[in-house]
Amino acid sequence: MDTCAGPVLGGILVLAAVNHQVFSAFSLLFAYGFGAALPLIALSYGGRKFSQRLLGLRRHSGILQKVGGIIVILTALFILLGWDIKIQLWLAPFFPTLPI
Repeated sequence: MDTCAGPVLGGILVLAAVNHQVFSAFSLLFAYGFGAALPLIALSYGGRKFSQRLLGLRRHSGILQKVGGIIVILTALFILLGWDIKIQLWLAPFFPTLPI
């Protein structure tokens, strides 16, 4: 989730305290909890399936480690030589600017 749960839960509880509506607050809190739990359950089951599929890559682990090491070395070399900035400047026109 991108946002913190505190402001939403605080708003629901303030609404309940000001209006003295216990059932309304309970239903809002239940709906919020249910809505927050569904994506987490989906991620947990999806993560289990994904990790089982990744086990098939174990036989290629030596090659993957070497490729990963080469990528780390090349990235460090690019940063050391300042090529990362050149790549960023080359890619910048391809991305829209966001108004601040």
